[in-house]
Amino acid sequence: MKIIPRTFLGIPLKLHEDYSEKLKLQKSKYKLSVVPPINYHLTFHYFGDRHEISSIVNSLDSIKFAEFVIHVISTGYFYRKKSRSGVLYIDVLKDNDKLLSVYNKIKIQLSSLNIKISEYSDWNPHITIGRVRKITDESQMVEILNQIKVQELELTVSEFALFTSQVSSSGSVYLKLFTIHSDYHHTSFQPIL
Repeated sequence: MKIIPRTFLGIPLKLHEDYSEKLKLQKSKYKLSVVPPINYHLTFHYFGDRHEISSIVNSLDSIKFAEFVIHVISTGYFYRKKSRSGVLYIDVLKDNDKLLSVYNKIKIQLSSLNIKISEYSDWNPHITIGRVRKITDESQMVEILNQIKVQELELTVSEFALFTSQVSSSGSVYLKLFTIHSDYHHTSFQPIL
């Protein structure tokens, strides 16, 4: 049975601004990998390598939701002190009943497959824009983010998808395997690889 690598469930997003260009300017100063705008997304759950996805697809296929809006509010970072590395991200406002509703529907469906995802209260919705491989201390994360100004904006969500991450010489490419559209659209399944 073929392994589907690095699968995750998330919302594909198109931001009005390309933050990767601002991060690329800092690559000479920091060991930094930049997420291209085509890969911007908000992750609900990371599954890892999977031998099969049909049960996940069948479970998620029953989820219905109406198109809704999320709010991008600021930048932030996760810092791993032990490895002196981190993730740079754009923060998504969590206080959103429609986002909570979709998250809970996903959680219920995945729990029926014995797949546990974190509680909504523990989830940190964000859009990863870069990764820092080695820095001397946490203050450098702040220094990098000070170069990026995010204006609050609204993004319309009309779908979420099951993705696989394919590694190539030019970086990761995220391919949609299965898409759940809002009530106004239909479900679509893409052939795997």
